[in-house]
Amino acid sequence: MKVCVVTFPLQEAGFTPLSNLLELFSKIADEVYLISGGIVLRMIRPYANLHVLNVPHKIGLNVFSRIKNSFFAQLKILTRVIMVVRKVDFFFFFMGGEGLIIPIVALKFLRKKGHVNACRSYS
Repeated sequence: MKVCVVTFPLQEAGFTPLSNLLELFSKIADEVYLISGGIVLRMIRPYANLHVLNVPHKIGLNVFSRIKNSFFAQLKILTRVIMVVRKVDFFFFFMGGEGLIIPIVALKFLRKKGHVNACRSYS
C-alpha cells in the first residue's frame, strides 16, 4: 500500500500530530508521501520510505492577500498531488486538509480513494 498525507502548510504546533501519523504510516505502508509545507517540515524525522514534497506558502498581511495566498497554495498542492497520483493508492487529508477543496475535487474526478481528517471519506 502506498499512502499520501496532504496537509496545508503547518507551523510548529502541527509537528506532534503529523509526526505521529507519519510514524504510523511508515510502519504499515510500503511508501509514504507527504505533501505539506511550513516550518514543521524541518522537524520531521526521515524514514526510509518517506518522500516529502514541499509546498511553499506565504502568510498574507490582510484578508485579501490571505485568500489569494491560500488559493495559490491549493494550486501548488494540486500540482504535487498530480505528481504522485499514479504512485499512490490512498490519500489522507490531515490538519487543514478539509479546506483543500481543489485537490479533493480533483482526486474525486480521478476516482482516487481517500479520507479527510479521518472522519469523512470520499470515493
